[in-house]
Amino acid sequence: MNKPRKPFAFKQFTIHQNGAALPVTTDACLFGALAEFDQPLNILDLGTGTGLLLHMMAQKYPNATLCGIDIHHESLECAKINIQQNNLIHKTNLIKGNFLDPNIIYPISRFDAIISNPPFFENQLKSSNAAKSKSRHFENGEMQQFFNQIDQLLTPNGTAYILLPANNETVEFTPNLLPQKIIFIHNQFNKSAHLKVIELTRKKQLAIIEHFFIRNPNNLYSDHFYQIMSPFYLEQALTLNQSLI
Repeated sequence: MNKPRKPFAFKQFTIHQNGAALPVTTDACLFGALAEFDQPLNILDLGTGTGLLLHMMAQKYPNATLCGIDIHHESLECAKINIQQNNLIHKTNLIKGNFLDPNIIYPISRFDAIISNPPFFENQLKSSNAAKSKSRHFENGEMQQFFNQIDQLLTPNGTAYILLPANNETVEFTPNLLPQKIIFIHNQFNKSAHLKVIELTRKKQLAIIEHFFIRNPNNLYSDHFYQIMSPFYLEQALTLNQSLI
């Protein structure tokens, strides 16, 4: 059983997460802040969990309609509570199901923006907690299915943002979707990257490579982190300089 988790308050919304497979994390928040779309009309979150990324997208793109899908019942219940209490119910669709299923019926056939923090640890040691394991782990071949689904669900001129481990090779999974930008995420200034944010479109061009450091050499939040998270985090969360766990 998951431990009770307190709601996490942001400047413009609060995320209830009790019972969710995965809690709010610094990495997920940073991912949402780094994802930049060109004024999308509709945004799809694959594996929405508590709806954290949907809320961040709603703050950044208030004119967009939102859709989230997740297979984990308790997480989706958290997302329902969150969109109701944060007044997003009029513009948000939530779907219970496996986003790898090609027969899932979405409110529209294609989206111009897709965001996903997927279960990216394919074929690695799994958690004994079945819900957490499903939220963190693809089975054999499912990662390729994941990118195939993005290809099918993204409009011709659309953009997808995906969060993956830094050492994950993605080109082989995306024959039609090409990386435009790759941002390597480092916890500390002198540490190797542990994650990467990938911007995918159908455009053929060399990918821009960037590095983002959460903490500076003094182990405090970097100026870049403070700047990009200040629209979302309460000032107390930034000044206390505490990592989310």
